[in-house]
Amino acid sequence: DLPDFPPTKWLYFSSVAKGHEILHTQLPDHIKKSGTKLAFNPGSFQLLEKLEGLKAILGVTDILILNREEMHGLVGGDIVDTKEIMRKMMAAGPKMVVLTDGRGGSYATPDGREFWHAGIPEESPVLERTGAGDAYSTGFLGALIKGHDLPDCMVWGTMSSTSVVQFIGGQEGLLTPEGMKKTTEKWGKFAKPKLI
Repeated sequence: DLPDFPPTKWLYFSSVAKGHEILHTQLPDHIKKSGTKLAFNPGSFQLLEKLEGLKAILGVTDILILNREEMHGLVGGDIVDTKEIMRKMMAAGPKMVVLTDGRGGSYATPDGREFWHAGIPEESPVLERTGAGDAYSTGFLGALIKGHDLPDCMVWGTMSSTSVVQFIGGQEGLLTPEGMKKTTEKWGKFAKPKLI
């Protein structure tokens, strides 16, 4: 069951285990009643529910973040056609869709018409990729909460991911505001978002 949350502006909903399905009805009710914004990064059990099983939660999602394979698994179509799968994902209900693509960088659309792409700093060291997607999500959402625009959010996501992959595990390397500033100064020019 969904716990009683204190008043908050944002909730970040991610991977949960089997038996989580009740949350997909309770959480939309909570979002509608509280006015809290929702960032959703579904895990493997949630993705097994396909679009029909996620319909209620996608309808109250402010930001949906998935990698290319996950998004394609939900909406089908041409896996190479980034705009097509993102438009199909937008049609399922989220207000903003973010697609991460490993070495291909990331893509974001706030409306299904405008599309942004951010690269990655290919010269930065990579020790292990565990937690790269989660780090991207937290960096992106952190920037959004602080009032940054979409391109800056993509840079923060990329910088967070760039830092985490330099360590083993998914937590070491997460950035403080000062760490974000230093990492962006060093690697941010490689992730500069562009309209595509």
